Amino acid sequence: MEYQFSVLAFIGRFQPFHNGHKAVVDQALKRAKKVAIVLGSHDQPRNARNPFTTAERIAMISACYPQEVRDGRIHFVPQVDHTYAIDRWIAGVETGVTAVANTPFTPDPVKLGLIGHSKDHSSFYLKCFPSWENIEADNVGSINATDIRKNIFGAEDDWSEGLPGPVFEYIDAWTFDKVDEKYNYSAPYTAISNEYDFIEDYKRQWADAPYAPTFYTADAIVVQSGHVLLVERGANPGKGLWAIPGGFVNPWETSRQAAVRELKEETKIDLSVETLDRCINSQRLFEDPHRSLRGRTVTNAFRIELRMATELPKVKGSDDAAKAQWVPIAKLRRNVMFEDHYDILQTMVPF
Repeated sequence: MEYQFSVLAFIGRFQPFHNGHKAVVDQALKRAKKVAIVLGSHDQPRNARNPFTTAERIAMISACYPQEVRDGRIHFVPQVDHTYAIDRWIAGVETGVTAVANTPFTPDPVKLGLIGHSKDHSSFYLKCFPSWENIEADNVGSINATDIRKNIFGAEDDWSEGLPGPVFEYIDAWTFDKVDEKYNYSAPYTAISNEYDFIEDYKRQWADAPYAPTFYTADAIVVQSGHVLLVERGANPGKGLWAIPGGFVNPWETSRQAAVRELKEETKIDLSVETLDRCINSQRLFEDPHRSLRGRTVTNAFRIELRMATELPKVKGSDDAAKAQWVPIAKLRRNVMFEDHYDILQTMVPF
């Protein structure tokens, strides 16, 4: 069979993979020798927006296309978001998709393309690869993953609509564990459902506002001797994940004052407010529209660089932080970090 493309790339989060996604893959398989499915938000911790791991998403899609995956016609390209480094994200996608095309059995030159549906502002990526031909795919039945997640975690009785059969079966098994002939919620489902309920209750508090609110927060990135100070979140959203100390800015204070205040409240760091303020050496605003599940949240992050020392200041988790801990920068991991805090650290403390 003569194919129009060597490889067609299909980029998405696939949280979860639904019939709209499947229709695009079906179309791509007719046009291309290989289809590279680029799985966004790779290595993120679970949350109400990204409940399924990369391995789980690959398993769902593979269950829909077992033969194509075995034959090497479908390849998976996991891709981290690099929220504040779009060029790094583009380079990662290009590298992964090109690797799918350039196998020892693929003659040069190869023709690459990008297939997808321009649904809204979240489809910006379709314009990020000008050297690839762009194929516009139809939106099948206006299916979207947001509504499907709402059905799954909003305790709807029937949430199978819009899902391929193998995906529904996979999520059904993922959602429930069979124990002594009775079904109980599995640990991931329980945690995500609790977070989902928290987020929905949080948004309802602002439902009557004339405009969608924008929240303003401040964060304190404290660095000393190759370590950064983090807190373990004690409540939803992100319960159990590690975060940069910070919180909401009060009406009577500046964001700089709020960052130091929250730092002291959450970590009880054994340094004075004056010392901490004096050690601030840079700041930056972070405002990705999707950085928080609670709604549009803009944060001003302040880097506090302490003098090199053989001993780190004493800290103790307090307020809404379950723990406070100095973490070697070399040991930071994306999959245990809250929201976009890993990307913020990569920007403010390059590593």
